[in-house]
Amino acid sequence: MNRLFFALFFILSGFGISDVHALLFAQVPAFPDAKGHGTAARGGRGGRVLYVNTLADSVPGAESCTATRCTLRAAVETPGPRIILFKVAGVIDVTSRLDVSQPYMTIAGQSAPGSGITVRAKSGMAFFFKGDVHDVVIRFLRIRGNGGQNSGGNLAVTVGSGYNIVFDHCSFSWKNDTITSIYRYPDSYSWARDIRDITFQRCMIYEGETGSGVKGETGLSFNGIVDKNGIPQWYEVERISLHHNLWANMSHRLPMVHAKNAEIINNVMYNFNQDVVSNKTKTALDVIGNFFKTGPLASDSVILGRKWGREISHEFRTNISQAGLPDAYQVIGLSTVDGTRGPSLYVAGNIGPSNPDGRLDNWVMTSPYKHDDTSVFGAGLLQSVEYDSVGGMPRRVNGVDLRRFTRLPQGPFPVAPESASAAYNSIVVSGDVGASARIDEAGRWVNARDEHDQRVLSDTVNRTGPGSIEGIHSRQTATITVVAGTPWVDADSDGMADIWEVANGLSPGNPSDGNIDSDGDGYTNVEEFLNGSQPTGLSAPTAPQGLRVVIP
Repeated sequence: MNRLFFALFFILSGFGISDVHALLFAQVPAFPDAKGHGTAARGGRGGRVLYVNTLADSVPGAESCTATRCTLRAAVETPGPRIILFKVAGVIDVTSRLDVSQPYMTIAGQSAPGSGITVRAKSGMAFFFKGDVHDVVIRFLRIRGNGGQNSGGNLAVTVGSGYNIVFDHCSFSWKNDTITSIYRYPDSYSWARDIRDITFQRCMIYEGETGSGVKGETGLSFNGIVDKNGIPQWYEVERISLHHNLWANMSHRLPMVHAKNAEIINNVMYNFNQDVVSNKTKTALDVIGNFFKTGPLASDSVILGRKWGREISHEFRTNISQAGLPDAYQVIGLSTVDGTRGPSLYVAGNIGPSNPDGRLDNWVMTSPYKHDDTSVFGAGLLQSVEYDSVGGMPRRVNGVDLRRFTRLPQGPFPVAPESASAAYNSIVVSGDVGASARIDEAGRWVNARDEHDQRVLSDTVNRTGPGSIEGIHSRQTATITVVAGTPWVDADSDGMADIWEVANGLSPGNPSDGNIDSDGDGYTNVEEFLNGSQPTGLSAPTAPQGLRVVIP
């Protein structure tokens, strides 16, 4: 009653619906296990429930969702707060990108029956974030290319603008060169905006495509162009969290970071060739507690020859200079338009080929990327370069410290780093990663991992997998096994299974009780169901079950 009173008060006072939506709910993370900069996202909390009930990309005459027909495309394009659920399992082949421009959206892939949902882009990208989009939560979804060399198009997901965005337990694979991207477009695009507060957590990112003339696979790229007063627009990408993800079977730049700042914490990166983490001239980056594990790609001479003949000697590579930018941005230590002088790097607790037991100072795992470029030295831009006694990249250039000993500022729901070994066990051994599970009608987590995610997990455990670019291509296939399953019964279409509602004292005939927060913890009853928790406040969220890796 109090919330209804305040909602009416704010509407009558001239506030918009989105303002009221933001004010009605306490600030809690997007779901109980959400951590990192993007996780204040509210998603579709308090909004409509839309059930996707067809695998068709579009249906003539059904551009908007109805009770009998709703496509994923129509649900994504629906304005207003919304929680998107699935009554079908299988592959949704999108023939053009899904534009995400409406805020306050949750896509709950864990609601799908059977083996879950795969969104497959025949060409181009699958999801494109643009305009004034914010507060988006996407969970337990597979997003893939079509499989096969150069057939997958561009990217699985591009965040072209937006803030408060979370990808959790998603699987991204089989896209061309870069699988996922956070890209700040120039202001000449009317929908371009700054990008901030994004989280990728517990996701799998693997097997990007590389064809003739393409430099190689990149798992996730943060980027932009030089557009405003000589300032790279990737500098308007900030507060990005990547934690507890599995990156696998890609040659290099598993994440490539061109952003104002970002954190890479407790990830597992497997089967790479070189330049595992790459960042650019002005980036402030935290790299903490990650586990780098080599595989068959480590010795591929074709990739080494294609990429300047470097070997895996360092896990982090940083640009000290960058050709093609104005002098003010080429080399650290020079004056810049905005007064910043980066890059700065904080490294701690990582395990990898150059530090296999984690006992060495992590600075030995770093390396400069282009500091010895003859054109830079010839122009006299690098006036002084000082190295740390432990080795690695320069600690100071032109009087500017590159190394930090404290973390970047944290958001309201920070990631608490664990050891690299603990992260490996949490991600790989327990298998709590990727689109691995679904919620059944009793509100329990059950296994829903598909054969491709399982194969990559098995590769990571057994140190198997492709040993060449061609080997990566041979792993990609358009065949995806589908188990249809049976959707739960939800008589009042409030997003909660009838069996669960009865067990928890709710009414399967009351369509309004899904948006009630029965225990006052900030999560509505439908969110409690989708999170595997109870609306009574008597129990913590149930841990996902049946996710342990089974090695064939």
